[in-house]
Amino acid sequence: MLEFGVRPSREESLSLIDEAFDEINDTFWLSPQATKPVKDEFIERYSEDTRHYHGVSHLGELIIFANQFIPVSGLKVVRANLFGMIIGHDSIQEPGVPDPENVAKSRELTVEKFSYIGVPQPDVLHMAAGVEATANHDTSIRDDTIAFFLDDDMAIVGTPEERYDQYADDIAKEYSWVKPFELFLKTRKEYVLDEFLARDRIFNTDFVHKLLNTQARINMRRESARLGLRLSQLKASS
Repeated sequence: MLEFGVRPSREESLSLIDEAFDEINDTFWLSPQATKPVKDEFIERYSEDTRHYHGVSHLGELIIFANQFIPVSGLKVVRANLFGMIIGHDSIQEPGVPDPENVAKSRELTVEKFSYIGVPQPDVLHMAAGVEATANHDTSIRDDTIAFFLDDDMAIVGTPEERYDQYADDIAKEYSWVKPFELFLKTRKEYVLDEFLARDRIFNTDFVHKLLNTQARINMRRESARLGLRLSQLKASS
């Protein structure tokens, strides 16, 4: 059984994506033959060679987390809409483009593709709202599905140390286009890690907060300290 905290293989992740689309198809009475081209397009996008973290395995990890923890979360999660949010949320990731712009484009693609296959408009807009919420990961969301989705997307920061370090390394590779690279280190430390650590809550839901908050803060403090040391070394050598 696949469990949270271990990165799934590409093959395992593709199987999980198939299962997510099966749930979307069953919920909205859609034909698998009609939705397959859209599924294949999303998979192609997440298979781009610039994606070291936000690739097919990222979707697999989010689906694993959902399958493992929705049943015990006590939350009223609309699974089909959650899977739409997962599949759509990082569908556009253009290197060199600001993250908010990629989020906006991902939202547009989510609306376009799920509308095209026949998902009812209220559900499409619900999926789109979840995608849009990844722009700032607001922790005041009260919609159970969107709140769980945002926590699912952030759950990687609460994984065991070894998996977190793989994630941090992959993020650095994904942003290797940033020049000078010192700018990436400074931005990630000050505007991602330290900003989240300064929040009262990293996660929306009480369930995920209790599950992951302690390990998440340990991981993020450790990476922030490591990046701070690297920045100091770069400054001293310049």
